[in-house]
Amino acid sequence: INAEYMGTWLIDPYWTILPPMIFSYYAYHPRAITVPARQGLVLLLLLMWSARLTYNYFRREEWILGWREDWRFAMYRERFGWAFAPISLVLAYFSQQLMLVGLTMPLYAVHASTTPLGAGDAAAAAVCLLGVGVAAV
Repeated sequence: INAEYMGTWLIDPYWTILPPMIFSYYAYHPRAITVPARQGLVLLLLLMWSARLTYNYFRREEWILGWREDWRFAMYRERFGWAFAPISLVLAYFSQQLMLVGLTMPLYAVHASTTPLGAGDAAAAAVCLLGVGVAAV
């Protein structure tokens, strides 16, 4: 991707699109079991987070998709020169994939339990809302 499109800008939309797709995978998996209220709450929070991330991405890019890459990767590209291409596999791609796996692991838990909603769900939702709100500012 880096060599073909001359930048790592595709990583940012990846963060917006992939988590809802993973949610859908778990939701429609034949072995999925869930509490519909928890599933709906998590989906709402996930879409709010995704919308906030998408808005921030386009605002930063002056409303043009792929206009420029993240400033950190541009800095690394300048610092490492020709070596950035192989280094970016770790910096921009493998590390991002590992972070996304970690971020989406709770989506599996939502679709693998019939434990009723409780105080833990309320606390987790409050923390998530706080995080989305702080990041939106």
